[in-house]
Amino acid sequence: MKRLLLICSLFVFAVTASAQDVAKVELSKEKKAELKKMKEANLSASFEEAGLTNEQIKQARTAMEDATDKSNDLKANKKMSDEEKAEKKKAINDEKNAKLKEIMGDKYKPWNEIRKRQKAQEEAFASSGS
Repeated sequence: MKRLLLICSLFVFAVTASAQDVAKVELSKEKKAELKKMKEANLSASFEEAGLTNEQIKQARTAMEDATDKSNDLKANKKMSDEEKAEKKKAINDEKNAKLKEIMGDKYKPWNEIRKRQKAQEEAFASSGS
């Protein structure tokens, strides 16, 4: 049953993602703030649902914030080509995921599935217009 739900969620996400490629929705300030709150609530819920300890949560958040900082620095770099940025972004994400796997151990895979499901919901919310 869980697999069926996951497959359906991924299908909805794929359809939503391809529709967003066609017409990118511009969000209002209120909608952006609501989406930001939703993302934070989802992240906290994913940690809890996966059964992480407070120490694991703290370490995971630090690893994610470090990756975000590196990605933001990369976006601001005007000297790199788009190809170089994409390659570097992949390396940043790979490094982040390796750290998260180390921190979470056997809880990484279930946590990652939870996050995929949540991100599909976030995308659906964001694409629902202003």
